[in-house]
Amino acid sequence: NDVFRSVSSRVCHLVGCSGTALWLLDESRSHLRTAANWKIDAASEPVESLQLNEGLPARCFSAKRILVCDAPMPDEEDPPFGSEILKHSSAAIPLLRGAEVVGVLQLFFSNRARVVDSMMPLLNAIGARVSPVVLRSMIFERNQAISLTDVITDLPNERAFHLKLEKNIAEAQGHPQGQPFSILAIDVKGFSGIKDSSGHSTGDEVLRQVGRIARENLRGMDFFARSHTDEFLAVLPTATEEVALQIIARIENGIGESTLRDHGSEIRVGGLNIGWAVFGQDGETAASLLSRARLRKNFAKDRPGPRKVILFPQKSAG
Repeated sequence: NDVFRSVSSRVCHLVGCSGTALWLLDESRSHLRTAANWKIDAASEPVESLQLNEGLPARCFSAKRILVCDAPMPDEEDPPFGSEILKHSSAAIPLLRGAEVVGVLQLFFSNRARVVDSMMPLLNAIGARVSPVVLRSMIFERNQAISLTDVITDLPNERAFHLKLEKNIAEAQGHPQGQPFSILAIDVKGFSGIKDSSGHSTGDEVLRQVGRIARENLRGMDFFARSHTDEFLAVLPTATEEVALQIIARIENGIGESTLRDHGSEIRVGGLNIGWAVFGQDGETAASLLSRARLRKNFAKDRPGPRKVILFPQKSAG
């Protein structure tokens, strides 16, 4: 997005357009999606997705050449194709990697401006310059996503968790009244026994299903990651200890009410060990918070029966 904003600012200065949108092929390769836009007001913002046979960007993608659509003038009865979506005059420039189209840069012109033939060489030059910039940014983001994603569960990995945790610590420390948040450390009761008896593939399936269920019982703002072996970690923004315990109860209920299966066979999971730590109350560094959450988690590890809330008293000032 930062790269696109910089590119868009320069392009709009050159050609006098009022806004831009970047369209990329989605994972199904059946639609174009808006990956980013710049200075487009709500009234003229393009739809989020287009089939490859509709709209100016999709037609540009298929034709592999610049296409232009003028918005209807007040006296025009039949608007040009796509203007019901685009609202303003617009030019669509294919972004190429060799002969392959990897995306479309769409330029929006306000105040009834028209794209004239004399602009075509400039638009072609813009496409040639912007294409490698967008490609490099896409490769960078893809590599970054891979480096921050756990390959088994598709959740963020421990590195991503630490980046999120450090960000929350910095925000909390900079907040005038102190911004509360909590973290969770979670693992699966008896996980080593499941792997030993049923194999690593079943163990991986347990991690995937436990991760999914736990994620579904967190709030939308919460950050959930897989650490290593069977450990999961979570950052709960704004969560006090009371809120953290409520979320823990939801996760445990979600696991307790779910049946985990692998190739049709039921997998018996004894539950979860969950520990928590609250910023300011249990520590103010990543190391101290993780240490306290893992201590609480390990204290309850493999204990029979329902989880018991274990509270550690604060150290005295002396």
